Amino acid sequence: MDSKYIVELQGKEFVKYEGLLDMAHQKGLKSIQTQLVEAPSESNGNRCIMYANVSCTVDRETNSYSGYGDADPSNVNKMVSRHIIRMAETRAKARALRDMTNIGMTAYEEIDATDDAVKTQYTPPKAKEPKAGLDEIQVLLSVANQKNLTQEQLEKGLGKYFKGKNKIEQLNSKEVSTLIDKINAMEDKKDET
Repeated sequence: MDSKYIVELQGKEFVKYEGLLDMAHQKGLKSIQTQLVEAPSESNGNRCIMYANVSCTVDRETNSYSGYGDADPSNVNKMVSRHIIRMAETRAKARALRDMTNIGMTAYEEIDATDDAVKTQYTPPKAKEPKAGLDEIQVLLSVANQKNLTQEQLEKGLGKYFKGKNKIEQLNSKEVSTLIDKINAMEDKKDET
């Protein structure tokens, strides 16, 4: 599954509904049907329960998977609390799609949004910067050379600024730029003395 569909919260990974749906289409999703089992009302604490059934065709054989989802004001955040039925439906579909796609991790939409671990807003991981090109590395080495620093000297100090990196070839464009700025700042300090 594409990593853009994975959410990490406090060291645990969750799959996003859209990732389940994408994988289901790849595996021959034929239909998704939902049914309201319990409507939200004051008498049941505004709890909604939905049933979902998904079917797929594999080798011309139709397989069916089902799941239930619930939602109420105690397990969704305030923004979603006005959309209890839709959240319960999404959770039911997510459970059925997880079975269909054989995804063992919990769907992000299924987790209790009032839990302290979830209250912090999810921020998708930043896309990885591509490694620096040869021309960028040459500029870095040229700037270092002007400061009488060798490549070996630069690489000895890389771990101090860039965790887990000990070779210039491991740096991305932003890191090369940062290192050039640091070298230039060292140069400026020498000029001041």
